[in-house]
Amino acid sequence: MEKNGRLAGKVAVVTGAASGIGRASAALFASEGCALALVDRAAIDDGPGALALQGEVGDEATVIRHAAAVMERFGRIDILLTCAGFSTGTSVVDTSLDAWDSVLRSNLTGSFLWAREALAPMRRQTSGSIIFVGSQ
Repeated sequence: MEKNGRLAGKVAVVTGAASGIGRASAALFASEGCALALVDRAAIDDGPGALALQGEVGDEATVIRHAAAVMERFGRIDILLTCAGFSTGTSVVDTSLDAWDSVLRSNLTGSFLWAREALAPMRRQTSGSIIFVGSQ
């Protein structure tokens, strides 16, 4: 981790950090000196100084517990980047309601829950950025 980068002293939470946009973004944040909390349903290699958190972003109790762990470890949240999400890979007519609910829970509810938890420390700090990513 670059200690003198543009984001030195900042803490970023990245959901969906094990792959794709989340993983690439986390690497960029780290290269700019940002401390990281990496969230994914898959196990994550957290790297030096990062906090790896495994669990479902759409589960309220898990997000509350993870946000508390971030605050305990780093004392702040400066950036929230929500990249967690997936698709069923099936057409609408072939998607069950249970599968649809699972997609919504991960892609939308997870972003809502993390934003809700990140806003309290950001308000106390009077600063912070929340970035929602959507993709197909």
